[in-house]
Amino acid sequence: MLGGGTTSGLRGDLLLQFVAILALAGALWKWLDGQRSPPALVLLGCVTLLAIPLLQLIPLPPSVWAALPQRAVAAEVAELASETLSWAPLSMVPQDTWSSVFSLIVPVALFLTVVQLGYPARRVLTLLVVCAAVFSVAMGLLQVAFGVAPSLESQVATGVFANRNHFAALLYSSFLFVMVWASYSIIGVERAAADPLTTGRRHFLVFLSVTAIIAFIAGIAMSRSRAGVAIGICAMAASYWLVMLEHRRDRSLTSAKVLGGAVLFGFLLVAQFALVGLVDRFAADPLDDPRLSIGQSALHAAGELMPAGAGAGTFMRVFPLFEGLDDVRAGLFVNRAHNDWLELVIEFGAIGIAALLGFLCWFAARAYSAWRHVPDSGQPVDLALRRAASVIIALLLLHSFVDYPLRTGGMSAVFALSCAMLIVPPRAPASPLQPGSKARLAALESSIAEFGSPSAMGGKRAPSTWENDQPWPEVWR
Repeated sequence: MLGGGTTSGLRGDLLLQFVAILALAGALWKWLDGQRSPPALVLLGCVTLLAIPLLQLIPLPPSVWAALPQRAVAAEVAELASETLSWAPLSMVPQDTWSSVFSLIVPVALFLTVVQLGYPARRVLTLLVVCAAVFSVAMGLLQVAFGVAPSLESQVATGVFANRNHFAALLYSSFLFVMVWASYSIIGVERAAADPLTTGRRHFLVFLSVTAIIAFIAGIAMSRSRAGVAIGICAMAASYWLVMLEHRRDRSLTSAKVLGGAVLFGFLLVAQFALVGLVDRFAADPLDDPRLSIGQSALHAAGELMPAGAGAGTFMRVFPLFEGLDDVRAGLFVNRAHNDWLELVIEFGAIGIAALLGFLCWFAARAYSAWRHVPDSGQPVDLALRRAASVIIALLLLHSFVDYPLRTGGMSAVFALSCAMLIVPPRAPASPLQPGSKARLAALESSIAEFGSPSAMGGKRAPSTWENDQPWPEVWR
């Protein structure tokens, strides 16, 4: 479905990219119009993200291009065919690099849009992520019940994704958001106990949140993703610690008890219906996993292609040049390195490493700010959501060591949303009375008082009602 595939150029991706272009145009219009300008560092990061693959598409002279790593083979083939080398880009497969550039439009557009939004709109977006995860769990239940999952294994749920690992990644990311909302709904019930109407509505929200928590735990188990289950447990522990931290000042353990009970019920549900499948998955010998041999070949490819890289999106076509003989004999089709950090080095080389280190430094600074400093604006739930977003980013980066969750449109959008939430929203644009409104207002009041004084009326008292022949004061004209 939309954003669930890992291959660029699908119809669903084209639709998402078209919508993202419209959103990007709106975000840039607000910025150029001076309504809400994102920080300069944010713009620099987005420009860098798009500029690196575009630079790989600039044609280079034959002497320069042929000197790049692993390009000598193409030069020798051209020489044997008595052909003259022409200008060529750094990317070894330019059409795949173009597809990668277009796939970046969705996360960049979402990031720039969310950065300019206020807290209320950001809260709505986190709820939309939770709703999308609930819909994905419902699809996963149907896939398990009717055996229609795109996975090669039966009784495995993938939801809206083509890969169970990415399905699990969406669920553990959404789990952090829903835990925050559930905890604050419970606190709201305690504070609004005197109002039956409000209390009933909040009880319903608590019920929906707790149901989503249980559904996400069951969905992660249905995916049978070893990495998803392990990182999901980390997400549950982090979210529970976040709830305890946020409500420590309230001196109330109600939310901790309710949410702890929901998590415990989810584990009991998994133990009843999905434990056997999970045990079988974890019982497999990790040394027999083909990812180990793929990783060794990918590491060799990264070293051979340094410092230029092969070009964004070219891994699937370039990797056979370095594929191990055992993998070829086994008939493995390798479309990804199953280590996104390593695949990034293969495609981008030294400049990719530098960009990655720059992002990690930015993320560390923003995450530290989210956990150590309380912003002047926003509500407590907004701070909790920012902290949850920082955990989501860390978990997705951890997951990328053994898989490629950020290669899908859906998870890249969740990642972009989480990054944008680490940035404090800009203040609302000043009203017409600002800046300098106090001075103008004081001058206006002074002129009104002066206009109504006897001296302004030629020694006469000001009339109690407005008269047609009354002159307008100078400040009103």
